[in-house]
Amino acid sequence: MFERPGTNFLIDHSAERRDRIKKLSGFIESLAAEYHDQLGLPLDKDGRIDMDAYRSIYPGVDMDIARVRGRDAGKGTPEEVRNVRITTDGEWLEMLTMAILAKGLGSDFAVVRTSAHDDQISKADTAIIDVIDGSIVCLLDEVGDTSGRVDYQAKVAEVYDRNAKRGGVGLRYGVRLGKTDTKGSFVPDTLENIPLFYIALSKERIDRGVQEFNPSPTQQSDSEKKLFLYFIATLSLQIEAMEVYAKRLPPIFGERLGRLKKTLEAIKGSQPKTRAAGAA
Repeated sequence: MFERPGTNFLIDHSAERRDRIKKLSGFIESLAAEYHDQLGLPLDKDGRIDMDAYRSIYPGVDMDIARVRGRDAGKGTPEEVRNVRITTDGEWLEMLTMAILAKGLGSDFAVVRTSAHDDQISKADTAIIDVIDGSIVCLLDEVGDTSGRVDYQAKVAEVYDRNAKRGGVGLRYGVRLGKTDTKGSFVPDTLENIPLFYIALSKERIDRGVQEFNPSPTQQSDSEKKLFLYFIATLSLQIEAMEVYAKRLPPIFGERLGRLKKTLEAIKGSQPKTRAAGAA
C-alpha cells in the first residue's frame, strides 16, 4: 500500500490483486465443490485437501492442524490471512496450474492441491488423481520465478534427489477413490513413492495466465492452451529423465510413471480435450 503523488489517499495493491484473481478463484471454488459432490473428495474452497476430514481417522490430526495454523498466528483471522495469501505469486501459480490441468486433462482426472501439512512437509503443491482407477498418479511442485537461476537449479536438483534417491514423495493426507454405483467415494490413504515433477513459470507468464484465464469449464483462452501444452511438454521431458532410474525404484513408482506417460502421449500433438460441463 502506498500514497500516489498528488493525492491524499492510499492505494491498496493487495486489493487490486484480489480483484484480478476473482475469475480464477471462483473457478477453483466451483471445481472443488464439483469434486466434492461427484467424487467425495474433501476439499476446501481453494481446492486443497481438507485436513479436518481426517480428524476421526488419523491420530495426531489436531496437532498437524495446530502446527500449520500456528505459522499464521498473529496475522489475523483465517479469512484475513487467506485474503493476503491469495495476492501472492506462489498462490496464483498453484491455482493457475490446478485450473489449467483440470480443464486440459479432462474428466478422467481430478487435479487438487495438497493439504497444508503436505505442502509444507512434502513440498508438493498439486496432485493429479486418475479417476478411472482412483489413484494419485503424480505430484507437482511449482516454481514461481525462473529468473532466479540459482534457486531454479536448486529446485531441479532437489526434485531429482527426492525421486531418484528417495523413491518419490509421500503424502500423509493422501486420497484414493473407491467406486460406488453412483459416484466415486473418498478413501483416506497415506501414500508413498509418488513421482514428483516441477513446473516453472516466470512472474510475467503467471500474471498473463491469470489475466487471460477463461472461467468457463468448457472453453480455454489461447493463453491457457499454450500453458497447458507447456505443462505437458515439461512433464514429458521429466518422465524421460526419470525412466533412466525408475527400474531401480519401488514398482509402484514405475507404474504411476507409466500411466502418466501414456496419458501425455495421447494428448501431445492433438487438441487437448476440455472438461465437459458438469463432468468430474
